[in-house]
Amino acid sequence: MFKLKPDTSEDVFSAALAKTDLWLAGQPGFILRRHGTHEDEHLDYVEWESLAAAEAAGASF
Repeated sequence: MFKLKPDTSEDVFSAALAKTDLWLAGQPGFILRRHGTHEDEHLDYVEWESLAAAEAAGASF
């Protein structure tokens, strides 16, 4: 769970999510991404085929 920085709007954050969705979809081993909000907190869940695939994506991000 995380909160946005005070100067970041929900619209800006949503646009960033859309861009990273496209990037994630092209990464080897990517399975799915889920994002949720509750009040002012966000959750970003990304599932990978393996830890190695997740680490490789993290390194290239």
